[in-house]
Amino acid sequence: MGMGMGMGMGMGMAVPGMVGQQALDQATRKARRLYVGNLPMGAPDVASSLKQHLNMIITTMGLGEPTSVQDVWVHSDGKFGFVEFRTVDECTKMLSLDGVEFMGRTLKVNRPHDYQPPPGHVAGGADAAKPVQAVLPKPLCGASQVNGIPSHIVLSHRTLELDGCIDQNLAQNSDEYVDVLQDIKEEAWTYGKVKDIFGAAFNMDVAPEIKGKVFLEFFAFDAAIKAQMGLSARTFDGRQVEAKFIRPQEAKEIKDKLAKASVNAAPAPPPAQAQGEAAQPPAPAVDDLDD
Repeated sequence: MGMGMGMGMGMGMAVPGMVGQQALDQATRKARRLYVGNLPMGAPDVASSLKQHLNMIITTMGLGEPTSVQDVWVHSDGKFGFVEFRTVDECTKMLSLDGVEFMGRTLKVNRPHDYQPPPGHVAGGADAAKPVQAVLPKPLCGASQVNGIPSHIVLSHRTLELDGCIDQNLAQNSDEYVDVLQDIKEEAWTYGKVKDIFGAAFNMDVAPEIKGKVFLEFFAFDAAIKAQMGLSARTFDGRQVEAKFIRPQEAKEIKDKLAKASVNAAPAPPPAQAQGEAAQPPAPAVDDLDD
């Protein structure tokens, strides 16, 4: 009986910390949302793509965390939506994203009409978010910094990880595997200049998390953005393709691991010639042959 009462009371009682956080979230909700206009109408899964796109730019620019964007709601006509952020401070910083490009459209980012400052808000300082000094993802028009972040860091994310392109039955170095990589590379060139492409077949001796993945490295950040948006909407041999950005250091480490795995998988050289065995003369060159 005591156990039943204890369990019942425990299940019915709310944890004070959870209540406090829920109350704070509710009180600040209208201060944690931004209006986003000029969305690409007719594009598939705009809300999910916009969330990933904004979180990537936010992380790259040092404005927040990979989970700063909590939710995205797009109006039924597809022209505009609202983005909800994790904190009020992050939301205010995101006003600087006004003018960022998304799927070929220049986004309009502003406070919604029903904006309400959070409790204890002092008018003036927090709302004075500096605008981005150049439109992303185009080259930064010679700007050395964006909101205090060096432009070369903003533009450093140029490698995409593609999942869903490689069939489990394709072995490394097989003709079919090489053909798949070539097809992906040719399509990637439609978005911009490709610097490198490397992948991990399922039969390679590498970490499980990179098996079956293909990695595309572009020369320019804007080309990588276009490819990420375009390839994420693709299916490859019936499989849905997922394309996401990875950090430059991570791309380098993966490339090094794949290179090492390829060397270890290379066929062994022919055995050395036994001592005293007569060496075979080299085949004569074509020019040395008598007519």
